[in-house]
Amino acid sequence: MQSDLYFRLEKARRQTSVVAVNEDALKEAGGKNDGFLCFGVKDTDRFPVDVFRRLREDGDFLWLTVDRMADRGRSIDTGLVNPLTYRPMTGSTSGGAINVLLGIDDFALGTDGGGSVLAPALACQLPSCMLSGLGVFVEGDVAASRDGLARKAGVGVIGKTLDVVEKAVTAIVGGELPPQKLCPRVAIPRKGDLRMPGGEDMAEKLDSFVRDLKDAFCFEPVDMRGAEDRKKGIDVCRKCFESSFDLILTYEGPIDVLGYGETIPAMFDGIGPELAKRGGKYLLRSASPCGATALTVPSSELASGFVVLAPAGMDAAASAFMMAELLTRLIRLPDAFVYCFLRSERSHRGFQAPERQNAP
Repeated sequence: MQSDLYFRLEKARRQTSVVAVNEDALKEAGGKNDGFLCFGVKDTDRFPVDVFRRLREDGDFLWLTVDRMADRGRSIDTGLVNPLTYRPMTGSTSGGAINVLLGIDDFALGTDGGGSVLAPALACQLPSCMLSGLGVFVEGDVAASRDGLARKAGVGVIGKTLDVVEKAVTAIVGGELPPQKLCPRVAIPRKGDLRMPGGEDMAEKLDSFVRDLKDAFCFEPVDMRGAEDRKKGIDVCRKCFESSFDLILTYEGPIDVLGYGETIPAMFDGIGPELAKRGGKYLLRSASPCGATALTVPSSELASGFVVLAPAGMDAAASAFMMAELLTRLIRLPDAFVYCFLRSERSHRGFQAPERQNAP
């Protein structure tokens, strides 16, 4: 493990997605449990220090990096390139998602006020969880977004696998998730409600997965027209939860591939609103403002996947994780992606000058 950690640190020092590394990581690793997970934290002064300390002091986790945040918290980071799509990286937890994708960290801690964890995760084909519904929020007062919504951002986790995400989440909230509710009610979009950037109907994209999961969940189509607009999306989520739905399921993406889901271009005339609309973001932008727990599950389509939203509470979160786990079993990611980004034996030494040959 020491050798693997050395290579992770060497790689981290070369990446623009890393702001700083924990220079004491090799020393701290000596006091960790076997198979500990490395993590990074978003470069923001609003990240809750108590959450960071809880994980850093846990024997199962080792803090490794401080991860770049998109300038001014924007949902596009023009200073980083997504290693998977070759487009400008989705923000604002931009560096964290990249550092997981590159194998530097096993998971990244971020903040999400309107998709800033969920969107970068899907853009990098990674699972994630946003914890507003579990009462884990940033420090400081409520802030207003560029589209005029006042909200307090939640804390989120982006991980290499869903198991890693769940392990980090349970450590943050301080307890295991309870058993899943019997046949939760799940809201899905009606046919014709939501058109994706490539022209597909979202409900049709979900059809085969809904059929596969119909014995475990009770699916009901509801009106989700206009949910690509954050204010309308928040309204959709609140109505679903007020109507006693246990979960909401959407299929979103490709994230920032055919357009860029960023607020500022949408405020301009001409092509701006259409470019923003083609960013592939729907309810993932509304999850945190409506106080939901939300997970992403990457699919076999580039920068795309499922978003599972649940109302506040541990019971609802348990149902969301169960759905995410079942969806994960239905998906096979491309072998080349797994080989390049998810295999643990990705590190290589590179050129070794004589004075470096004794490195661990």
